[in-house]
Amino acid sequence: ENMERMSHQSVAFIDQADLNGAGTYSALSGQPIYPDNMEDPGPFFTAQLPLPSTFILTKTHCGGYCTDCQPKNAIVHTAQDFEHTCRRTMREMLVVGGEHKNKTKIKYRYFNSTIPRAVHLMRHPLDNMVSRMHHSLKQHHWSTQATTEREKVVEWCKFTDSVRAKHFNKTKIISQQLKDKLLQPQPPGAPATPVLCRMELFKYVQWHTHALEMTHLPRDPPMKVHLLHYESYSTDYNDTVQQLLEFLQLEDTGDRHPFKSHKTYWDKVFTPTERFAMAQFMRSLATPAVMPLFDYYLTQPEFGMLQEESTNR
Repeated sequence: ENMERMSHQSVAFIDQADLNGAGTYSALSGQPIYPDNMEDPGPFFTAQLPLPSTFILTKTHCGGYCTDCQPKNAIVHTAQDFEHTCRRTMREMLVVGGEHKNKTKIKYRYFNSTIPRAVHLMRHPLDNMVSRMHHSLKQHHWSTQATTEREKVVEWCKFTDSVRAKHFNKTKIISQQLKDKLLQPQPPGAPATPVLCRMELFKYVQWHTHALEMTHLPRDPPMKVHLLHYESYSTDYNDTVQQLLEFLQLEDTGDRHPFKSHKTYWDKVFTPTERFAMAQFMRSLATPAVMPLFDYYLTQPEFGMLQEESTNR
């Protein structure tokens, strides 16, 4: 992996292999979960707490979630490729070479043999989309003069659908059929209402499709998966936490942080016809094998689709 410099940080990201000959280096943050293995590539533990004896959650965004990026980074072709990105981690290091000292973040990729279980977290696709818009604003990936939430989202949808349109139109790594869906406001076969945030909806479907497929890749023993819906923390907090603890085989100490539920946006930002068009678009991208995963949301009333209609399409 190549060195790249982040515009908002004076920190370079380099691959572990590139450290050879770079000087001496020491960790500034994070301790390896397996300290006895000197070649261990992570994950790294940052909390000042004792390690559990069973399982420990590691946060990963995997791949294909970027906002303003080239097709080669936005498109993840296979579940194997996706799984590869899920094992990425990093650690802040101090590299000393001669008279120079540099803070660097070293990228690692830990072994898949250390991951016997996975928690697959899903959030309402439209709430997730608006949350990503807020994150882009916060990280200065995008800016706007809009004042209302509706105006901000519509502008952001136009930005994400157009910012890399030229590159997506030229790329040979996706089919012309998919290009037509992503690059046209009213894709072939879509309802009369233009589909907002087509790129974002595509990334949502792609991400969760690969997350599901990844857990079915050949493994011995097979990976165990716990599907967790973000909204469940608001509707049934105690039971949701208890199920997660049981999956991780962890004791319930009763010491819990209160869940600060983020807002729901779909009813305030998108019109009923827009929501229906977006649901139809997502369905056109999903394969029958993974459609039940998305039906959890797309069959809800806000998308204007009944269960009977969904199963008959």
